[in-house]
Amino acid sequence: MAEKKKIINNTEQELEVTLVVREGEKPEKTAGTVNATIPSDLKGHGANQKWVEYGNDTNIYLNGIDVKLSIGEVDLTTKKKVLGCGKPLDNELNANDTIEISFDHTTNSIVVSTCNSDEEIHILKEGKIEDEDNDSEK
Repeated sequence: MAEKKKIINNTEQELEVTLVVREGEKPEKTAGTVNATIPSDLKGHGANQKWVEYGNDTNIYLNGIDVKLSIGEVDLTTKKKVLGCGKPLDNELNANDTIEISFDHTTNSIVVSTCNSDEEIHILKEGKIEDEDNDSEK
């Protein structure tokens, strides 16, 4: 049975999200990726969201997430990769059912947050998970 995450887009742009699926329990191997396009919230009626299924009975964990957002002719990306079991990013991606994505206009960066539907949001920012964070601008 596939797992699923709710991805919420709190930006004004369409997002291209890639979930990196782990093979088995150890993050050294990847079982593949799942791509999803999450529409923008241009009308301001609340965040657009989508449930995204990934994995199978054996491959139930995420190994990372890649997010691409285009502003005009500039593509901004953030890539977050799990480097070990029990590390902060591993716990955030695999112990929460919701991934929320927003854009910080003061730093011009993509912000990825996680939570369970009934909990407070955890922000995965540069510095907090320094060894597992790789933000870039193309």
